[in-house]
Amino acid sequence: MKIKNWWKKLGKYSIYFVIFSFLGALLEYLFGLIMGNPVFYFRSLYLITGLKIPFIPFYGGVFLILILFQNFLSKKKIPFYSWGLLNTILIISWELLWGLIGLYIFKRLIWDYSTHILNFMGIISLPMFLLWVAGGYVFSLIYVCVNKVLRKR
Repeated sequence: MKIKNWWKKLGKYSIYFVIFSFLGALLEYLFGLIMGNPVFYFRSLYLITGLKIPFIPFYGGVFLILILFQNFLSKKKIPFYSWGLLNTILIISWELLWGLIGLYIFKRLIWDYSTHILNFMGIISLPMFLLWVAGGYVFSLIYVCVNKVLRKR
């Protein structure tokens, strides 16, 4: 019985990963439109395959981690006002980790924030940190609202 639940959860989280990877590509595109450099595909995947697929697994991974983290935060009774900041720390850590992997393994920056104020190696920056603070709180609000709706069912 436990194996069946495990497969069910794996399927659910796989669907989340795919959905959030597509949504991340959409967010990346919209942000790029505002900043003047729209990209609707994962550049590294494009370099490897030559395909411009609107799918960015970086976002799928970070959103999966955020969902699991929100479950943890809600069970531990951590005050809601601190969720967004904790989410931001998680997101920035994820961004730093994958930025360093890109730099040291693939020998190139996957994204480049070197023109941003107070950046670290062009991987993370103050403006992106502030954007992720807002994103962390928005994600927490959406998570709470969705859970309330699902509990009423």
